[in-house]
Amino acid sequence: MVSKILLFVFVFNLVSDYSYGQRNKKFFRKDYKYLEEVEGFYKIHTLHKTWSEAKRACALEGASLFYPENDDEAHAVLSFWNATQPYRLPVSDVYNNWGPGEPNDAGGVEDCVILRQDGTLNDDQCNKKFPFICKKSLQSLEWNQRCNFPNLGTSLDDTGYTCWGTNQPDGGEKEQCGSMFYNGLLNDISCGTRAFFICEHEVDTLSSALDDRFGDAVVLS
Repeated sequence: MVSKILLFVFVFNLVSDYSYGQRNKKFFRKDYKYLEEVEGFYKIHTLHKTWSEAKRACALEGASLFYPENDDEAHAVLSFWNATQPYRLPVSDVYNNWGPGEPNDAGGVEDCVILRQDGTLNDDQCNKKFPFICKKSLQSLEWNQRCNFPNLGTSLDDTGYTCWGTNQPDGGEKEQCGSMFYNGLLNDISCGTRAFFICEHEVDTLSSALDDRFGDAVVLS
């Protein structure tokens, strides 16, 4: 019963297609759209966030908060964006095509940048929430060579924990993923089964991982 199972990271099945994140296949993530004319991957987030929240969300996806590097990219991405929606986009401060009278730092509190639908920039308050776009350039896409080998996992024998439940494993080829009963005993299940799960992160690698992701997160001034 699914409610009696707790999923954990224990996968038997081999990966048959390791195109995920390969530059020559022009693929980053399934939820990102590749725009050929500007050689980049983009994802529209319609859930409104502040500038810092948006930048963090993009970083967690392995991308960065969208900024147009030139007019061609600005127009390509704005075409990708739903032009019928009166939304503005928070962007990073690289593109320099400001709207008339901008930036004006109205009230001395406009420290972040948004992109208008006409392709011009405006400074605005960082605590305002807007939809946003995440970006990953084709040239920045790097393939982790270890992903070419699907058998790098640690076997249960190597972990020292092989406490299977009664008559488990019993699924054969149809149950190639692992789970854990609430009593701590292991069970094999179909990889399509949905259940609760737990994430794990080693303490000694946590700090460096956060630095890699958020070390360049700064408020524009």
